[in-house]
Amino acid sequence: MHIFNYSFLKTDAVPPYIVNLVSRLEGFSERSKLLMHGRGKELSDMQIFATAMSMRDSNAIEGIRTTDDRIFSLLSERAVPKNHSEKEIIGYRDALRHILANYGTMDVDREGLLELYAILTRYSGYRDEGFKTTDNVIVDRAADGSVENIHRTVPHDQVEECLAQLYYSFTEARCNPEINVLLLIPCFVMDFLRIHPFLDGNGRMSRLLTTMLLCREGYDVCRYVSMETKINTSKGEYYRALEESEEGWFDSTCDYFPFIDYFLGRLFLCYRDFDRRLAALSGKTNKGERIRYAVLNSAIPISKKDLSEMFPDISVKTIELTLQGLVRSREVVKTGSTRNARYSKNPNSAREAHSEEGSAHLDSW
Repeated sequence: MHIFNYSFLKTDAVPPYIVNLVSRLEGFSERSKLLMHGRGKELSDMQIFATAMSMRDSNAIEGIRTTDDRIFSLLSERAVPKNHSEKEIIGYRDALRHILANYGTMDVDREGLLELYAILTRYSGYRDEGFKTTDNVIVDRAADGSVENIHRTVPHDQVEECLAQLYYSFTEARCNPEINVLLLIPCFVMDFLRIHPFLDGNGRMSRLLTTMLLCREGYDVCRYVSMETKINTSKGEYYRALEESEEGWFDSTCDYFPFIDYFLGRLFLCYRDFDRRLAALSGKTNKGERIRYAVLNSAIPISKKDLSEMFPDISVKTIELTLQGLVRSREVVKTGSTRNARYSKNPNSAREAHSEEGSAHLDSW
């Protein structure tokens, strides 16, 4: 069985480029806390967007999809799920809401994992909501359906023992002042994925646990910028990093740093976008600017109805006039008929919205 030992994360054993990145993330975190003061309404709007994007992209990574219109309808609960995929998506919605409301009292012990998994899968119709009772593997397939790779996971009869060892080692390392939690969290996530304790939903669980652990340690940027979106838009890198780090896992000779590097890179992009968005809001709290910000920073086209629900204090007339002005100025493009019209950032606009994805290579920043 794999030996869970995180002593290699002590400061003097970590590559300098990783130490530098952690330092920069800590700086971003402190700066964002200062910029957040007095931004309650804007932060609430950002959280709505981030939750919608997390619902969409964490499920999309696993091939679970619905339309963008349905994502917002399911988030606001003005629609009920109409197929199995949408049931999976609202399970993720509920699990994420539970985390954002309760992360301070949550844990990653046996009971904590089972409780979160039960919320995630409550609409899925699974007969067994506990740990897997049969062995499983992870199969990589090519576009034509042929098998490219098969990844081992922990046998079902060793899952509970492995999870207990993982929890003990993680808790011990978390209490060690020589180990930075930003290095420890991706190690926990990777080990969880290698154990693969459930028959289904392990990838989505790993991303929920990422949000919970980051928020618990005070790095709550994923409340406002979707970490799941950052992963989905770099899915190839995500799987490559996992594959590099998992080699030798069962023999306890694996190298965690490829996945640590990837993980911290995604977190950096979240903080960078969050920092830019907060800076862009400085002095811009009027209703028109809030609408403009929402449209320009939405990852998907947005309707007047969506905006009306997000900004209940802003009249429909003000929303309509603001959108008309944004279209006239060519910052925003309108698609669809009047009733079903949607608005999105004009990709040819000269004015940038401070939300581009950027490179994962951080040397240029």
